[in-house]
Order: sequence, then structure tokens, then C-alpha cells
Amino acid sequence: MGRALLAAALAMCGVATAVSLRGQATTTVWNGVYTAEQGKRGQTVFKDNCSACHADDLTGADGPALKGELFTLLWEGRSLDRLFERVRRMPPRRAPLEIEDSRDALAFILQANGYPAGERELSTDAAALAEIAIARKP
Repeated sequence: MGRALLAAALAMCGVATAVSLRGQATTTVWNGVYTAEQGKRGQTVFKDNCSACHADDLTGADGPALKGELFTLLWEGRSLDRLFERVRRMPPRRAPLEIEDSRDALAFILQANGYPAGERELSTDAAALAEIAIARKP
């Protein structure tokens, strides 16, 4: 009876692990999830809409820093869909950015943090962004 109970407990642990891993992002920002062109477009969007609060160099002014150690501490382990939604709601006292502008601003934030560009543009699809984790350099 002891072995059966142990086997059942181990099986349950395996199921719990599989369920918890299924919800985690499978790609990180280190996999080149935006293009250099998006980063360039995003820099213009950021300068026009975000730099008043976050500074031209993204170190923060009236708003939080969007690059560096503080940014990493705040966002590490979260997926890009959460950051994208935060960017979409900015600036707070004006109409939200267009979805493409939000995506490009997010690409610029990634670029400013030293995450590499890739071959495919960053998506605006929440499910696709949920698969990309913000992570420290491997």
C-alpha cells in the first residue's frame, strides 16, 4: 500500500508540473522577437509620446525607467503581453496609442534594453506575446 500511495503522489506531481509549465512562455526576448526597423519606428513613437514621462534615454522622469536594472527587476519573468497592454494604455491623460504604434514603442523598449533584433516583426496578438518572456541575459 505504501508503494501505491507513493506512485500516486509522484504521478500527481508530474501532472502539476506539466500544467504549470504549459502556461509559461516558451520564447524569451533574447530570441530576436522584433525587427530593427520596428525598433527604429518605435524610437520615433517613443520620442513623440513617451519621453516626456520616461525620458529620451528611457531612464525615467515622471514615469518609471523602461530600461536597465530597475526595468528588469520589475518585468523579469513576465510575458510581453502584459508590458504591451501597459504601453497600450499610455499616455494616461490622452487617447491610447494606435495598436501598431504601441507595438513599435515596445520594440524600441526591447532594443534600448539590448535585446537583439530578429527577422520577424513583433506581433500585436496577445496570445503570441504571452509566449515571450522578459528575461535576464542567459
